[in-house]
Amino acid sequence: LLAGRAPGPMGAGAEHVFIASPSTGTLNVLHVATRKVIATAGVGRDPGGAVVTPDGRFVLVWNEGSGDIAVLRTGAI
Repeated sequence: LLAGRAPGPMGAGAEHVFIASPSTGTLNVLHVATRKVIATAGVGRDPGGAVVTPDGRFVLVWNEGSGDIAVLRTGAI
């Protein structure tokens, strides 16, 4: 599977895997059933990883380079 350039830590939901890409400052969304990247979102400088909230509604991405957290709604993907 190709998940982007220099993929980093990941978070997983029921249908998707969320892959932080520190080199590009993006989060790649991989659809598990099709094994394809279906979306890419800019999240900040040097994302250090992603985690899906227990209810599956949000993905939290911490950005080591910019010192913040990006919050993405999984339903918007």
